[in-house]
Amino acid sequence: MKDGSGTQYSMEEFIKTWNGTMRLTLFGAGKYGLFIYDRLASSGITVNSLCDNNKEVLDALKDKYPVRTADGMDEDDISGFFIIGISRLDIVKAIRKQLQDMGVGPNRMIIPLPGEQGGFFDNRILQDDEWCLLSVRETWLATRQTDGRHIADYFETNDLFRIVLMEEDMVAGWLEEDLKGTGVSIAGKIASPDEYNDDLCCDAIVTENEALYEVLEERLMTRTTVPVISIWDVLRI
Repeated sequence: MKDGSGTQYSMEEFIKTWNGTMRLTLFGAGKYGLFIYDRLASSGITVNSLCDNNKEVLDALKDKYPVRTADGMDEDDISGFFIIGISRLDIVKAIRKQLQDMGVGPNRMIIPLPGEQGGFFDNRILQDDEWCLLSVRETWLATRQTDGRHIADYFETNDLFRIVLMEEDMVAGWLEEDLKGTGVSIAGKIASPDEYNDDLCCDAIVTENEALYEVLEERLMTRTTVPVISIWDVLRI
């Protein structure tokens, strides 16, 4: 998955499409960054530089990894691709700005989302709408690829064949695409609880925004007895 600026969020998609023609720098030498480094190495992808703003961390790794500080990068590094291997969104945003200030375009950045399967899911992402939405989508797609489960399985098993979706612009269309060819249909879409009415005739109301789920559920419970479901809860089953 890529956003409007071309930034890639799926490690699996990056691994599939990487052709190795440009230099690759992994920014982040912490636990999550090293996990990504090993994942790339096991896929036959060479990381030319492991970068971090903490020189002490790099010094401790220099005998095992090709470390380089941000201010020590040359033009070949800066014109290549950068993977931001950091799980905290506030730091990711700071590093993304740092790279942009260095001249790295958003279309040459890969920001792998931490997921439960990799053991790096961080509940802190649920405190940020953007990180939460992207992580839910990417973790679900990875789950499908790993064990073949389909998101429609949950709805069909629970006799929820018509859903009303509270959709977020950032991930618009992904659930609709995922449900194509299944017995589950989207009866309507709403932008807020106030837009819901019983004329929509649905079996469940589904929200993509886990960060606001409890607030949304409380407001909707005053308007309808239709169950309110979070996509994240579906994913965890």
